[in-house]
Amino acid sequence: MARGQKTIIDGYIESFSPKYGTYFESFIGGAAVFFNLQPPGSFISDFNPEVVNVYQVLKHKIQALIDDLSRHEISKTYYYQIRNADRLPDFSMWSDRTRAI
Repeated sequence: MARGQKTIIDGYIESFSPKYGTYFESFIGGAAVFFNLQPPGSFISDFNPEVVNVYQVLKHKIQALIDDLSRHEISKTYYYQIRNADRLPDFSMWSDRTRAI
């Protein structure tokens, strides 16, 4: 992208006004807006408890998460092997970090 060229998120963020006070992000998803705004006194949430879990682990256990991630394989085969792990019967018993990964 050329220097000085606006992105979609730039245009979107211009529509936010600081006069509204507290910022509530009700569907965090990838958190692009939240992390671009970095609003003080804000609240983030999501309907999907596993999305919330990822952000909780990032906030409270970042180094352990990084360490855990470094032990995973980077390959197409491995990706397909684990991508549906949340559908396994014992998934809810996994640790918060393992579920976040």
